[in-house]
Amino acid sequence: HQPGKDDKSVQALYFLSSSMRVFPGDIFLVFRKLLRLVVHGINVKDKYLRSEFLNRYDFVGGSKLTTLVMTGVSLNVLPAFVFEGAENLIFISLEACRIKQIDNSAFSGLSKLQTLSLNYNLIRKLDATLKPLKNLRFLSIAGNFIQKIEENHFGNLSNLQKVSFTNNI
Repeated sequence: HQPGKDDKSVQALYFLSSSMRVFPGDIFLVFRKLLRLVVHGINVKDKYLRSEFLNRYDFVGGSKLTTLVMTGVSLNVLPAFVFEGAENLIFISLEACRIKQIDNSAFSGLSKLQTLSLNYNLIRKLDATLKPLKNLRFLSIAGNFIQKIEENHFGNLSNLQKVSFTNNI
């Protein structure tokens, strides 16, 4: 903190190479003005906890959050409505998080999201996961295992300007 500042004034928070076991669900109650959250290199050793690092209510209270960056965090699954409460997110990067599955409702409520990066995960298909992202402009899903995209898959994403599929098998 800067002198004279308290937790309520913090706008950016970084967890780097931490050994957190679960996402701190009350983070937005403590840091009420948080705009940017970066989580990098979380070492989750317990296999049971790996698939539950993020849960549905973890972002409740995060309405001011505009940027979320997670790298090297073992997520495995993005559950339904996982970003509920963070409706002002405009940038999400979930890179090298070992994501295998994304629930079709994972991005529900994120109508302001403009950039989504899911690079270097284990994703095989997208299904209807992107449909709620009406304002998405940039999508990167490089380095995954996507072999096929259905015709008109991006039809409802009228603002989409750039998509990167490089290095998919």
